[in-house]
Amino acid sequence: MFNLIQGIFYSEHDMTGKFDDKHIIKTIKAIKKNPELAETDDRPVTDNAQHTFYEDTNLTYDIYDPFVEEVTKVINDTCETDAFDADDVWGHVVEPLQQTMVHSHRNIGDEDAGLSCVYYPHMKKGMGNIHFIVEANNNRIIQKVNVKPKHLYVFSRDVLHFTPANTSNQTRVSISANFLCRWSFLHELSHENNFWKYVGRKGEAHKNPYKW
Repeated sequence: MFNLIQGIFYSEHDMTGKFDDKHIIKTIKAIKKNPELAETDDRPVTDNAQHTFYEDTNLTYDIYDPFVEEVTKVINDTCETDAFDADDVWGHVVEPLQQTMVHSHRNIGDEDAGLSCVYYPHMKKGMGNIHFIVEANNNRIIQKVNVKPKHLYVFSRDVLHFTPANTSNQTRVSISANFLCRWSFLHELSHENNFWKYVGRKGEAHKNPYKW
C-alpha cells in the first residue's frame, strides 16, 4: 500500500461562456501596442525584451472586473473559503517565435500566501503550452500541460514555469493573476483542504501563528 509523501498539483477549470474571449484577445493586443488604452495599473510597462514583464499588459475594467469575479469564486470554492482576493491581474501577449522565460510569481522576500493562475481565451497548435518545473527526490521534473482554450489553470505562486516558443503564425493572448489569502484562513486550515494540493506539505509553515 502506497501513501503520498509530497505532492504538488495544479487544477484545471473549464470557463466556457464566462468571458467574452474575442473581446479579451482584441483588447489585450490593442493595449500591447498602445499601453495608454489600459485602465488598470497592476503591471509596469517595459521595453526590455529580456525582462519577464515585457510580454505583460494592463487591462480595461470590462475585462478585469468579470475576470476577478469569476476566478475569485473558482479559487474560494476550490479551497472552501472566502479568504482569497485578487492581488494583481494582467494580460500576456506572446508574438510568433517569442516565448516566456522561466519564472515564478513569488517576489523575493515576500511571505504572503496565495495562488496564481492563467486563463487562455484561445490556444492553437504550436502557440506554446505552459510547463511547470518542480523537484522531487532530488530530481528536476518538467511537466507539460496540454492547454485547452477557455480554460483556467491554478497553481502555487512558488512553482517555476515557462512557455516555449510560439511556433504558430498567430499571437497568443492570456490573462494571469495572483490571489492572496487572509492569514486567518491559513491559521485555521485543515490538512484535508485543497490548498495543500497546490503548495505541498511545506505550506504548513504558513500556519505558524508567530508569522501574523
